[in-house]
Amino acid sequence: MRFNVERERALISTQPVGACARCCQGRATALPWRITLVFITLLSGCGASIADHRAAQDRAHERLERDAVKWLGAEARLAAGAEAVVTLELRIAEGFYVPAPGAEGPGIDGLRLSAPRLAWLAVDVVGVAPEPAPVRLPGAAEAWPMLSGDVVVRVRLRVASGAAPGPHTIRLAASWQRCSIRGCSVPQQQPVPLSVEVLPSARGDDRELAP
Repeated sequence: MRFNVERERALISTQPVGACARCCQGRATALPWRITLVFITLLSGCGASIADHRAAQDRAHERLERDAVKWLGAEARLAAGAEAVVTLELRIAEGFYVPAPGAEGPGIDGLRLSAPRLAWLAVDVVGVAPEPAPVRLPGAAEAWPMLSGDVVVRVRLRVASGAAPGPHTIRLAASWQRCSIRGCSVPQQQPVPLSVEVLPSARGDDRELAP
């Protein structure tokens, strides 16, 4: 059998080209699938990161809402059968509001204070400072008087003439709503500590007693 040099040269020169072409063709076919898998993986990770971030934001906002309104207690000394005005401090976090006393409307319930289950003590709010400002919340048909920031609440205490003399530690019932750009919560109730010392004689007066 005669050795054909030209035929062998042609065979040798075409084999690597064909192998390379098959290899490149396989890689080209697999490349779009790999890109798709990488894209899906990145997209899934991005979606999870966004969801985690939103969940963390919601938890932080819930903690902020829980601490948005704080009451500071007070002390008072007055005689049986007398009345006096004390001041309570209400601290409202930035971005939140509390409807002022007397504010009433659809979904709005103004601030209230009471002394439940105490027949010898009557409580009513006589004023707040600074004055409430009108705030129109998203979706509301009108603006409502709202408290914000650090507020002083003036409360009148009236003690029955038959009240037992001595120190009394009581808890006023504060009813209020927490409002923000998200809307208003359902009315909340929180106990406000108040120490009252009832004197045996009616020597009290209407002076404001410092807490």
